[in-house]
Amino acid sequence: MKLSFYTYFCVCFSIILLLNCSKNDFDSQYIQKTYVEFPSKHIHIVIPYNQQPPYNLHVPIQIFGTSLTTEDSIKIHSKNDWLIANIDYTCEHIKRIATQTLHDSVSLSVASSKFYNNTLYSIDLEITSFGNQIEVSKNNNSCKVSFIKESFSQFFSGTYSCFETSTNSTYEVTFRTLSTQSNKIMNQNFWDFPESGQEVEYIFSLDEQTVEIPEAYFTDKLGNTYTVKGSGTYTLDGNFIVDFFMYLANGDLYQSGRHIFTKL
Repeated sequence: MKLSFYTYFCVCFSIILLLNCSKNDFDSQYIQKTYVEFPSKHIHIVIPYNQQPPYNLHVPIQIFGTSLTTEDSIKIHSKNDWLIANIDYTCEHIKRIATQTLHDSVSLSVASSKFYNNTLYSIDLEITSFGNQIEVSKNNNSCKVSFIKESFSQFFSGTYSCFETSTNSTYEVTFRTLSTQSNKIMNQNFWDFPESGQEVEYIFSLDEQTVEIPEAYFTDKLGNTYTVKGSGTYTLDGNFIVDFFMYLANGDLYQSGRHIFTKL
């Protein structure tokens, strides 16, 4: 019985040892090659509102395994049922990969002939082997690149740094968009002292690059209610300046100043 158990143990141990050796041999062979792939099967890109066509997109690729000792190339195929290659868009067909490269990108240029704001588009890309050194990973050899150009209101929404001249203070504010088709945004932290849920509306003129706070009521955390209004200008880097006025219920001016909003 003891001999049988000992024999069984030796056989199992030998099998495990052989399996480990095989795995190590496989790993050793695996890392001796250079592989290329997309970081994921789906990449989403948002084109800023102020970017002018053609829209130059950069789709990341990654190289892993053994470092390249000499320059090599890969081939990229593209497909879309709505956008026509070399007319509506162009894709980098042959990509040169330099030695020691770990991260690079494939250039994708989209014309404006069929392109509309706030509309989602996608182009399918696939990497195939072209040179002698680089092999294509089977994990992410293809990728769906989705892209959309943000609307005007989306461009001016988000987090801003606000410098307030009347109090010489700086604080963060968040603007939310009412609709992607709207030129109105809501300040969720007006005067850095709003009652919960209080927002102030800002209306942007698309033609004159001006901003207006239409006259409205605003209540602070202490329950005091003011009439607020203001006007200013914006630039297409996402920043804007607004002169504001706050009046008491009796019509007296309580505070006025300038808010300088810098996009974060």
